[in-house]
Amino acid sequence: MKNKDTPFQELTLWGCIMKYWSGACMALAEMPSMSRWFHIFWLSGPLIMLIERSPADAWISICALTFLVRAVVKRQSDWLKFFWVRAVFAFWVVCLTSAVLSDLPAYSLSEAFIWIRFPLFAMASCFWLGTDKRLLHAMIGMTILGMLIMSCILLAEILIVGQQGGRLSWPYGDLVPGNYLAKVCLPAYTVLVAVAISSQRSLAVPAGLVSIFTILISVSTGERINFIIRAFSGMLAACIWKPRIIRLFCLLFLELLAILLLITANPSSSYRFIDRFINELPTQTDSPYMSVWNGGIDAFQSAPIIGIGPDNYRLLCSEISATQTDVDCLTHTHN
Repeated sequence: MKNKDTPFQELTLWGCIMKYWSGACMALAEMPSMSRWFHIFWLSGPLIMLIERSPADAWISICALTFLVRAVVKRQSDWLKFFWVRAVFAFWVVCLTSAVLSDLPAYSLSEAFIWIRFPLFAMASCFWLGTDKRLLHAMIGMTILGMLIMSCILLAEILIVGQQGGRLSWPYGDLVPGNYLAKVCLPAYTVLVAVAISSQRSLAVPAGLVSIFTILISVSTGERINFIIRAFSGMLAACIWKPRIIRLFCLLFLELLAILLLITANPSSSYRFIDRFINELPTQTDSPYMSVWNGGIDAFQSAPIIGIGPDNYRLLCSEISATQTDVDCLTHTHN
């Protein structure tokens, strides 16, 4: 392995793995015992999220609450000086106010109150858990590992049982396993694409192969929005991080070719990503997307200033849009 001062771009794949593994071990060894174990818990997050929603939620909540308690005990307030942190708490106050004034104040207030755990987790990562670059690199590595595990699970589903109605459902038994690839693994995926475009071949080739493999799995899930999130984020990363133009076009060509071949070979995917997508565009009154948006417009018009309260749309949509005929009360986030 090359010495520790070797630039990232000049490392072999094995040298890169060993460099950042040893760096993470050194960073953990320098910490007190309690802090070390908590940072290990934080680094295990991408694997915990593979289990299910409840363990993932518990992981986020524990990290967020521990950060908050730690800041109070140690009287650390520097992180409150950042504008985005103050903006988050200002938005939280708006959510709490909206909840109190809503038609279902008790339910909405509970949902608004616990929402803060997500930005608190981001603050914990920025101002405590991820301040050492060696551990930040380790977190990216753990996320890549989680992405490969999820991709292999979904590949096994394709080989064993195949798609069901053009969708995949392992390992959770629902139709959105692509959420993990598109949201949990998005930072790691963009790093892989950037490495594939900018680094030497010993790193670029495996990074490119992994990125192509996982984007094909995203297509196979049948989840159009999650696929679009990954595809365009990868393209953006490829274009802005020291791209080598020939390699950029080669990677984009290979990914597009692989996706087109996969869609062409699979009639259900072809129908879902092309025919059905075009037919459902909100350019006509009977578009399902238009009926979803109509419900959102009704909700806005019912309370244009303060809103109807966090998470209340799921419960109040049918009542708010009772006089409307072209409304579909779906609550998917992208809808």
